Amino acid sequence: MLKVLKNPTTNLYHRFRNLVLSGDFGWHYGMSTDTKEANPQGHMHMEFYGHTFVTRPEATCYSESTSPFTTESIQVLREIIDHNDLFKTYIFTRAAANCTFPNEGAQLSHPHVDHNFPHFNLIVYLTDTGGETFVEDEVFNPKIHDVVLFRGKHYMKRPTRDRRIILVATILPTDDNGLESIGLQSNHDKISAAIG
Repeated sequence: MLKVLKNPTTNLYHRFRNLVLSGDFGWHYGMSTDTKEANPQGHMHMEFYGHTFVTRPEATCYSESTSPFTTESIQVLREIIDHNDLFKTYIFTRAAANCTFPNEGAQLSHPHVDHNFPHFNLIVYLTDTGGETFVEDEVFNPKIHDVVLFRGKHYMKRPTRDRRIILVATILPTDDNGLESIGLQSNHDKISAAIG
């Protein structure tokens, strides 16, 4: 399931994008997936530079802000989610800027899911450098300012030129309709009845 969203490209979005693309924005080197997992033929554990805004909850049982720019990143993501009327209520379980470069060798990253619990992925493409996103059997060829929402196993292709920079987030809807959209049933009525 891959859905193309509308990006309102507000002034806030452009200020945030300019910040991330600037020479003053800090990046950390890493590997895109767990290197203990074997790669399918033609895929690799891809090196990248990242800037984490909201950490994954798996290691500590909670997500936390780790960047002075978390507020701006979340505001941009919320503008996009709300503009597309996706969910009434939701929480972010991860948010980061990721940067990959053209290189020789395998061009496809390792297929993966971001969490071992139901969630949505949202990607905002901040540059126009190629680098398709593959979700299950679907392929998306991004252009600058494009936004996609999806669920499921995914991977990317290296950019054909320059830096491929994205804003990526994982989202857990908390309203009844959003929970049902990821196969979960709300227990709000049961909890309310139990606590009276």
